[in-house]
Amino acid sequence: TTYAGNGNYNVQLIAVSNNGCRDTVVKNISIIDSLKPDFSFPANNCQLSAVQFSNTSTGNFTGYTWHFGDAANSISTAISPTFTYPLDGIFPVKLVVNHAICGKDSIQKNIIIKQKPTVSLPASFSFCNGTTGMLTVPNTFDSIRWNTNQTTGSISVNGSVNPIRVDVHKNGCSAFASTSLQLKPKPNADFSLRQVCYGIKALYTNQSTIS
Repeated sequence: TTYAGNGNYNVQLIAVSNNGCRDTVVKNISIIDSLKPDFSFPANNCQLSAVQFSNTSTGNFTGYTWHFGDAANSISTAISPTFTYPLDGIFPVKLVVNHAICGKDSIQKNIIIKQKPTVSLPASFSFCNGTTGMLTVPNTFDSIRWNTNQTTGSISVNGSVNPIRVDVHKNGCSAFASTSLQLKPKPNADFSLRQVCYGIKALYTNQSTIS
C-alpha cells in the first residue's frame, strides 16, 4: 500500500482459518514525511570564485553528501557548503540525502561555471619624475575601471595616484591587477660660463642636479 501523505494510519488484519475461525488485529503505523532532496545556487558563477550551495531539502535527514562533479571528484558533507571550481565548464552537482528509516535519495543539477577574465600589469612601473607614463590593458572586456576613475584601455599616469589598480569585467565575472609606480629622479640640467676673449679657451662648469 502506498500512502498519499504522512500521518498515523490504523492497519487491520483479519485472519480466517480453514475451519472458519477468525481473529482480527489492528496496529497503528506512522508514515513520516517523504524524502524531498533539493538545493539551489546563484545563477551567475565564475571560475576561481566560491559558489554557495543552499540545501532546500525537506525531511528529517541524518546526513548529506555533495558531489561537485569536478575532475577531482570533490565531495562535502556540510548541510549547505561552498565550493570553488578551478576551471570553467558545466559540472553535474549531486546531493545525496540520508534518512534513518527511508534510506537514501538524491537529486542532480548542472551548474555552469564561467571563465574568469585575465588581466595583468607589471609588478612595478617606472618613469621619470615630472613626466607621465602609459599603462594599457586589452579592450576585450565588457567594462574597465581604474582607481583613477578612468574607464579606457590605456591611461596616462603621473604618480599622483599610487599604486594603480584596474578592475575588469566580462560575462559577469571579474578580475583585477595592480602595479606600483616608481618615479625615477629627473636631472635638472644647468651649467655656468664666464665671458672670455676671442682665441682663449672657454671654461664651462656643469651645475646639473638630480631632483
